[in-house]
Amino acid sequence: MKNFLILTNADMSVQAGNVVLINRRAEEFYRKYNVRTTCIVMRKLERPITHKTTGIDYKIESSKVEIEKFIKSNKPSSIVFYGSRTYKFISEIKRVLKTHNISSEILIDLQGALEELTDFSIGIEFLKNNLKLFVKRKSLSNALNSADGAFVVSDEMKKYCISFLDENIINKFKFYKVRCGINEIFKTQEKISWRNEVRKKWGIKEDTTVMVFSGYRMPWQKVNETIEIFQEYDKKTDNLLFVFYCNTDENFEALLRDKFPKKNYVVEFLSFENYFKHLVACDVGFLIRDYNTTNLVAFPNKFSDYMNAGLMIATNSAVPETYNILMESGIDFIDINNTIDKSYELARNRQKNLKTFYKKSELVCENELLYSKQISNIIS
Repeated sequence: MKNFLILTNADMSVQAGNVVLINRRAEEFYRKYNVRTTCIVMRKLERPITHKTTGIDYKIESSKVEIEKFIKSNKPSSIVFYGSRTYKFISEIKRVLKTHNISSEILIDLQGALEELTDFSIGIEFLKNNLKLFVKRKSLSNALNSADGAFVVSDEMKKYCISFLDENIINKFKFYKVRCGINEIFKTQEKISWRNEVRKKWGIKEDTTVMVFSGYRMPWQKVNETIEIFQEYDKKTDNLLFVFYCNTDENFEALLRDKFPKKNYVVEFLSFENYFKHLVACDVGFLIRDYNTTNLVAFPNKFSDYMNAGLMIATNSAVPETYNILMESGIDFIDINNTIDKSYELARNRQKNLKTFYKKSELVCENELLYSKQISNIIS
């Protein structure tokens, strides 16, 4: 029976996008093909790993001896290295496989570009990170050229990966494109029920347009820019509610009180169990990114979350993979470069034809985002 082993130095205790992808992907491998995944975290963590995801087990283990014992005992069909700090162990793991006559596929899990180091730094930090980038690029090149293949999240990430490969191995190197997707599609009636429940709790009317920012307040998530756009909408009409599903603190809440004197906003940090129910209550999900290498190769989890919740997505073309899905599917979306009036009209039309829009978004989910469809080319 096939089984995966993931080796990582990442903090797998958090509910961040990289962890969500690994968990959802592993869950679908198990549900569809009965393939279990073990993730060995090769570092100490401040918090316990509490994810309740079927099909993936977590272990905290930094001992090379214990990891070798695990490999010898479980004979994983694929060993996946996630995170640049694990790359130095590839040669050692290959030695272990050879010693014990185990045939395991060696894969690199690439969810982001190394240029994240420099794309979001300035001044002296930019100079320091440029030196780190040089070292990390060499490390990634060695890792990829020692591996059999890679998980990538986009076509642009595949191109990025190829730029590190020696010409003589490009043709035999395997690429498995698995976007940050979804395990199941929420049906129309389910969304309508959740929508009504939460909007009743908020005390808003059905024709109130709810715009949402969802995510951690990291620089690349562009929350300040999103707030500025929300303010432009707020000048046009009173029939709006602005929602922030994100980590919060006193300073952020003071900022929102200042920017939205009408008090027409909600800020909550939701548990995973309540997240989608509250997301469905919204109408427009904002996903704004900078034009840089990091976003060129990316596929944000938030895109799939918004689409599965049946939201109209407001975005720019900084992330080609998601933008192309919107363009090619024909589903209505808001390009943030459009006028506020035109964008608001699109959002209102969606609300007037909500069930029709839900059906279109469900079709996009089925064709582009379902993990069961995405992984079907990996297990043979």
